[in-house]
Amino acid sequence: MTTQETRPAQTSPRSRRARTDVAIVMTVAVLVSVLVVGAYNVWTAGEFLKTTVESQLIGIGESRMARIESGLDSLEATAASIASGTGLAEALADLSSGFQSLDQPLSSDEVEELKTLYGAGIAEVVPPGYEVPPVDAIFPSSERAQYLQYHYIAANSFEDRSNLDDPGDGSEYSVAHATHHPVLRSMAGALGIGDLLVIDAKTSTVVYSVDKNIDFATNLAAGPYSESALADAVLDQLRFAAAGEAVLVDFEPYVPSGLKPTAFMAAAIRNEGRVIGAVAFEIPNELLVEMTTAGMDWEGTGLGETGEVYIVGEDLLMRSDSRLWLEDSDRYVEDASDAGYGETILAAIEGFDTTVLIQPVDTEAVAAALTGSDYAGVTTNYLEQDTFTVAAPLEISGLQWVAVAEVTTAEAYGPMRSHHITLLIFVAILIPLVIAFAFLISKRILRPIDPLVEAADLIGRGHLDTEIAVLSNDEFGDLASKLDGVVRALREQAADLRQAEADTTEMLLAVLPERMVEQFRSGNRDFAEAVHNATLIAISVDEPDVVQASEREAIADHTVAISSGIAAIAKQYGVEQAASTATQYLAVAGLAVDDDEAGRAVKYATAVRDWLEKAAGAAGVAMTTHIGLSAGDVVAGVLGTDRVAYNVWGDPSRNAVSLAAVAETGQILVDPVVAAHVGDEWAVEPVLGLVNLDGSQLDGWRVVGRKADLDMSDTPPDAT
Repeated sequence: MTTQETRPAQTSPRSRRARTDVAIVMTVAVLVSVLVVGAYNVWTAGEFLKTTVESQLIGIGESRMARIESGLDSLEATAASIASGTGLAEALADLSSGFQSLDQPLSSDEVEELKTLYGAGIAEVVPPGYEVPPVDAIFPSSERAQYLQYHYIAANSFEDRSNLDDPGDGSEYSVAHATHHPVLRSMAGALGIGDLLVIDAKTSTVVYSVDKNIDFATNLAAGPYSESALADAVLDQLRFAAAGEAVLVDFEPYVPSGLKPTAFMAAAIRNEGRVIGAVAFEIPNELLVEMTTAGMDWEGTGLGETGEVYIVGEDLLMRSDSRLWLEDSDRYVEDASDAGYGETILAAIEGFDTTVLIQPVDTEAVAAALTGSDYAGVTTNYLEQDTFTVAAPLEISGLQWVAVAEVTTAEAYGPMRSHHITLLIFVAILIPLVIAFAFLISKRILRPIDPLVEAADLIGRGHLDTEIAVLSNDEFGDLASKLDGVVRALREQAADLRQAEADTTEMLLAVLPERMVEQFRSGNRDFAEAVHNATLIAISVDEPDVVQASEREAIADHTVAISSGIAAIAKQYGVEQAASTATQYLAVAGLAVDDDEAGRAVKYATAVRDWLEKAAGAAGVAMTTHIGLSAGDVVAGVLGTDRVAYNVWGDPSRNAVSLAAVAETGQILVDPVVAAHVGDEWAVEPVLGLVNLDGSQLDGWRVVGRKADLDMSDTPPDAT
C-alpha cells in the first residue's frame, strides 16, 4: 500500500473575492435599507405612543379632577343645605338651651370613671409607637362637658354610641337630644358621611355629635381642640362666609380620631341672616378614594395595572390613598423602603392604615402644579418609579390641592417593547435570508468558479464529508473520481481513529475521574495529587446468606443495579468514585475544588442510603447499608502502567471504612471533622462506645437529618 502526499487545492483568489464582494454589497444594501426604515419606524412609533399615553392620561386626569371637584362641590352643597334647614336651627336652639340648663356636676367617682375611659380609649385608638396625649391635656374642664360625656360616652351601654337616644338622666338636654338625635343620625347615615357635629356660635361649644367622640360637648374656643383646623374654620372662616357657602377643613391629625388624618366640611347655621352656629361633618376617606379611583376601578378608567390618580396638598403630603397601598400593602411597604423612606413613615402608614398626610410626594410634577401650572411628561413618582405623569391644580376654595395622574413607563412602553421584539425577530430572520440570497445570486453571476476546486479546498481544510460529484467524462471527471477515492480512504481512516479514541476514553473513564483522563492520555502514567481536607465516603452493602440459585441470581442482578445507581448518584452530586467491589464502595468529595465539600458528601451519603433502601425494597432483596464519612488530607492518584488503578490514600480513607464497619443498618456515621463542618445544616449527635476493628476507640457522630426538617426543640447538640 502506497501513500501519496496531497496538497489542498486552492480556489481562485480572484473568483472567491469577486463572489464575496458581490454578496457583501448586496447584503449591506438590503440591511442598510432595513435598518433605516426600522429606525424611522421605531422613532415614529415611540413618539406616537408617548403622545397617545400623554393624551390618555390628560383625559383621565381631567375626568378625575372634574369628579373630585364636583364631588367636593356636592359635599359643600350638602353642608350648606343641611345648615340652611329650619330643622337644624331648631335643633341647635333646643340643644344649646338644654346644654345651658345643665347644673348638676358629676360625683368625684364619676369624674374618675370618665378619666379612666379617656386613658384607655385614647391609648386603644392611637397606633403603637405614637405618644398618647396626656388625659389632663384633653380632658374637658367644663362640668357641663364632663356631665354629657359621662352620660353619653362613659355610661353608654351601646357598642355603637350613636344608638343611644336618651340616657335617662332626666335633663332638659336629654329631652332635646331624644327629639332631634334620631333625625340627625338618619341624615348622617343617608349621606354616607362620618361624624356630624353641631356647634353653638355663642358659646363655641359642640352641643351635639352623632358618633359621640371625645370632642362632644367641648369648647372649640378654649377647649382641648381650640388649635385644630376645625376650630379655625368654625370660629373664624364661617363668621365671614357668604350664605350658602361651606368651608372644607383640610386633613390634620385629629385626637378624637386617634390622631388619624381627618377632614371636615363645615357650614354656618343662620337665623334671619345672623350666624347662630355651625354644622360640620367628617369626610370619610372612602369618599376621596371613590372620587380618585372611580370606586377602585383603575383598569376600567384606562389606568391599566400601575396607573393611579391621587391628591397632594401644599405641604407635599398625600390627601388620598396610594393605589398600591390599597391593592397590596406589603408590596407598597417594600417599594417605599427601596425608595428610601425611613421606618417612621412606613410605621405611620401601617399604623394608621392610610398614606394620607404621611406619604411625601416631592416630585417635579407636584412642584409645577403647586405653582398653578399644568404638567405633562416623563418623570419619577413618590416611589422613585419612572412614570408618565400629568398634574394640575384643583379649584377648591381655601385649599391648595393638586391632582396627579400617572402610569409607570414600564407599563406604558409595554406595547413599544413588544413592537421592538417583533422587529428584532423580523430582522434576525431577514439577515440570514438576505445573506443566503446574496450569495446565491453572486454564485449564479460568477459561474467560472469551479465547484470541483471548491470541493478540493474544503477537503484540504479537513471537511471530509464533502461530496464530490462527477459532472463530466473528461479529465476533470477523472480527477473528480480519483479525488473521491482519496476522500473515501481518508474518511475510513478518520473513522477508525475516532473509534479507537472513543474506546480508549471509555476504558479510562471506567477507572479514572474525568478530570484525570486527559492527563493520563498525555503520557503521564504514574501521578498523584495531595488534597487538603477532602471527604471520604465509605459505603458497605451487606448481602444476605442465600442457598437457592434463584436468590443468588437476584442478588447478583441487584448488585449490578446498585453499582450503576451509586455511580449515577455520585455524578449527580459531583462526587468521585475511588474504588468499589461487589459490596464495598469508596467515594470522595473535594478533590476537584478548593472549597470544603463535607456538606456535599453528607448529601450524597444520604441520597445513596435512601436510594439503596428503596431499590432493595423494590427488588425484594434483604440488603443492608452502612455508611461512614471522614475528612482530612489525602493523596489521590494513578498507579501502574500495565494495569491502571486509581485510589485515594490517607487516614480519612481508613477512618471512613472503619466508621462504615461499625455503623448500624441505615446509619451514617461521620468523624468529628465532618461533624464540625456540617453542623450548621445537619443535625448530628455523638455516638459513644464505638470500637475500631483493631480494638481502639473510634470517635463517631450520627447524622440525624437536616436541621430545617427537624423539630429544633428536640435537636441534639451539634458538633461544635
